[in-house]
Amino acid sequence: HIAGTNGKGSVALKTARSLELATGDDGTRSNTVGLFASPHVSSFRERMSVNGVPISEEEVEKYLSAVFAACETHDIPATFFEITTAL
Repeated sequence: HIAGTNGKGSVALKTARSLELATGDDGTRSNTVGLFASPHVSSFRERMSVNGVPISEEEVEKYLSAVFAACETHDIPATFFEITTAL
């Protein structure tokens, strides 16, 4: 978790990229790095990425439907941020 007033997105992106590029003792890259950032700049999908690749539109549709269904089934009045985090 990165907190503060300014620069959170830049710090998160640089940290994620550093972890992606880090190598193990054998010299290979083996880290899988997930990044959840808010807000998005141009596409909702850029909020969630794994190794720099944003979540696909198909994954958003699939998982968002599941999140909405869970909220409805359990009568959870979730906010946009809560739904996005659950996604």
